[in-house]
Amino acid sequence: MEADKNHSLHYTFKHYTFKYYTFKHYTFKHYTFKYYTFKYYTFKYYTFKYYTFKYYTFKYYTFKYYTFKYYTFKYYTFKYYTFKYYTFKYYTFKYYTFKYYTFKYYTFKYYTFKYYTFKYYTFKYYTFKYYTFKYYTFKYYTFKYYTFKYYTFKYYTFKYYTFKYYTFKYYTFKYYTFKYYTFKYYTFKYYTFKYYTFKYYTFKYYTFKYYTFKYYTFKHFTFKYYTFKYCTFKY
Repeated sequence: MEADKNHSLHYTFKHYTFKYYTFKHYTFKHYTFKYYTFKYYTFKYYTFKYYTFKYYTFKYYTFKYYTFKYYTFKYYTFKYYTFKYYTFKYYTFKYYTFKYYTFKYYTFKYYTFKYYTFKYYTFKYYTFKYYTFKYYTFKYYTFKYYTFKYYTFKYYTFKYYTFKYYTFKYYTFKYYTFKYYTFKYYTFKYYTFKYYTFKYYTFKYYTFKYYTFKYYTFKHFTFKYYTFKYCTFKY
């Protein structure tokens, strides 16, 4: 049998066929691979040298996470952080624990809440039904950003001065460069173009890029050992 030939110096292969599913178990040199084919979905489980990855394929679509009746759960353990992703009936919760900060992301029925605790500052981001609220507490200043239905309000409190900025309904740009920050451990660039928003962070250990195009959102993380991409398309 072919299965018998799969026993080699580098891995072991086992194949089970049950009434409702097939189970395969691979042990490679650096990781373990499990494959389940149930009546309605396929489950893959990888344990690599640096992280754990779960992949589910259901009858009508494919997820990189498990979908229960009321929520979705993803859990990644990488060398530098832990990532948990829950999708409940009314909101989404993401929790990242990196080497230097904690990131929480909530998507409720009417708003989104993001909370970052970095080594030197705290960042909170709220997206409510009618406005967006951002709050930064850096080492030397506090930054607040509100986007209401008709205008944008920005408030900066630096060590030596206060700055306020309002953008009303009729005040628009087609192309501009918004801000450039250089902090102790990273550089932050924010561009708003005609069709998309681009954010670029360079931290001590990784690079984070965030693109908001006309039809989708793309996030790209490059960490010390791997790259993570996150795409959200418009449906």
